[in-house]
Amino acid sequence: MTALLKNWLEVATRELAEESTARVQAEIEEHYGSALASGASDREAVAALGDAARANWEYRKVLLTKADARWLESVRRRGDFPLFGAYILATAGLVGGAAKILQGSLYGAFPALSMVLIGTLFIVPRWVKIDTRPRNRIYRALQWAVIIGVPVALASVGRLKPVFFVYLVFVIAAYKDYLLRRKLPVEEWPKDLYL
Repeated sequence: MTALLKNWLEVATRELAEESTARVQAEIEEHYGSALASGASDREAVAALGDAARANWEYRKVLLTKADARWLESVRRRGDFPLFGAYILATAGLVGGAAKILQGSLYGAFPALSMVLIGTLFIVPRWVKIDTRPRNRIYRALQWAVIIGVPVALASVGRLKPVFFVYLVFVIAAYKDYLLRRKLPVEEWPKDLYL
């Protein structure tokens, strides 16, 4: 491998996971080799690969980055912890909401009752089997409707502050899971990505 190609690959594979980097290197070396075989010089063969920074941008959209690989590892390790956390969240929200309603504050109960809704989103997949594409799409639509709709409803009654960071965590986690589902073949999805 020439220094010119090595520099191009360094830029093109920056921040990609190890397996993604290996895949890109093999593919690029093949293109580079075929360009040399057709009579191109080293500089022309590398120039034919295009802009390395632009290639890196495109690769990061479709291949796992180092951050994606860390998130994937955490998804594989998390096991039933989200389920346990969801039960605690739903129970705490139910108790807190009931307490506020008994005190006569229906608006005060909104944040707590919204926690029940969020917790239930993570419990339902354990009760109902989500094993087909249509069921998965319905569940995802409901998940995003709750994650986006409930904060909007809470903000409209001025009660978003108490639960804002909880929602932020759920939105970030749901978005990162979405990115993994886009980048990985279905056969490589850990169990929690189906939910």
